[in-house]
Amino acid sequence: MNRLILALVLVGLVGTAVAEHPRERRAPPDIPDAQALIDACWAMSLAKRSSVNNPKIREGILDTVLCLEDVIADQYSYFGYSESILTRKELREKLEALRHSVGRLYWVIMNENPGCIPTCGTIKHTRHLSEVADVLERMIRTMIEQRKEYGF
Repeated sequence: MNRLILALVLVGLVGTAVAEHPRERRAPPDIPDAQALIDACWAMSLAKRSSVNNPKIREGILDTVLCLEDVIADQYSYFGYSESILTRKELREKLEALRHSVGRLYWVIMNENPGCIPTCGTIKHTRHLSEVADVLERMIRTMIEQRKEYGF
């Protein structure tokens, strides 16, 4: 009987310790809405993207991509990583490399396939940037989900 009482007390103490995890006691920070951050990047380039001039449209989408990279860099600061994991400079370099590699792959898929001889049209010259934006948007959503889940 004494062992049963002791076991119940221990279970109660362990349960209390788990329930009082520091992460749960902390007041939730003001975490932005991922879609609002993404929408703001698209809104700022609307005038260029609404142009009838394809190079201007491409410039607008690139502006959005660069804005999304800025959002990722801003959100990264909340993760509290030490400089030994990834510095802000390294983060920026990785985002740029991601933009160039994903963009190049989609450029080849959209513009250099066998059906594009002699051309698939100039509007396809912007599509690779939209695909890069999709990748960055997904990253922003993941970062905000992590911040909300763990309260930082």
